This record gives sequence, structure tokens and C-alpha cells, in this order.
Amino acid sequence: MNSSGTLNQETVPATTKATKSYKSITDYSTEINGQHMKNSVLEIKRDGNLASLSIKIWLSPELREKMMDTESPVYFTFGDVMGSEKIAQLLVESPPVVPFDPSSTDGTYTLSQQIKLKEKLTSDEEKALFSPENYEFQLLNEDKLAVYTIIGLELSTIQQP
Repeated sequence: MNSSGTLNQETVPATTKATKSYKSITDYSTEINGQHMKNSVLEIKRDGNLASLSIKIWLSPELREKMMDTESPVYFTFGDVMGSEKIAQLLVESPPVVPFDPSSTDGTYTLSQQIKLKEKLTSDEEKALFSPENYEFQLLNEDKLAVYTIIGLELSTIQQP
């Protein structure tokens, strides 16, 4: 500290980035379950030939800590429920995956993704598009492979106060 009470540059220790405990979310993916990750109902809004998918996700402090202590990036995406292609058939292209930053908040996250729709959907296609039960939420590893999936996006598992 100098005479004016401020720290001199040379007295501040250089911070070094500590080694992360986990290389990939895959290292602990079998530990992720409904106790560590909860969701709201999937909201689907349309604007012309785009649709916005939005969901609130809650992470337990334990899972959040592990994710923040992971070297490789984590991503998310929404897709058709396994075994279905209802939504994929309504899209111009597969949407890009979205990076997930667990340090951005204290445990509850609003995650959104845009999808590009084909023009002139039928009423049955519109109904399928706006039905959350037709979607699944996928948490992806650095190779963009699903390591955890949530289905039943028409149901909220987050406790409301």
C-alpha cells in the first residue's frame, strides 16, 4: 500500500486459474436427476416464421457447483420427444445449440432458443408446435451430445412459493 492508502500494482498477487475438478459434464451426468434439476412449463411464442422456446430451470447448489467446476462448455437445446419428428418436420433447419453458463445467476435460469419455422403451417401443425409435451429439453456436453434430458415439459417441477 502506498501513502495514499491504495494498493500498488506490484503488491497485488497475480491470480492464477485453478485447475477444474471435472473435464466434462459427462463425468457426473449419471448424478443429474430430478432432485438436482427442475423445470417450469415450456413457453412457446410465435413471431412470423420464428418461434421462441423459453423455460425456467432450477439447479441444486451441488449441481451448479459441479457445472461451474467443469472445464468443457455445457450447452442446451430443445428437440422432439424421443421417437417423434413432429417438431423437426415444422422447422426450416435444426436450431444451433445454446451455451449454458451456470455462473450467470444463483440457481434459477431462464433459457431460451429460437427456431425457424416452415411457412404456411396447417392447424394440426400449429397445434403440435404449441404443445410443450412434443418437446424435450436436452443438456449437452462439449461434443453436443445429450447427457441429460427432461420430458414432460407441459408440467412444472419447480416449487412455487
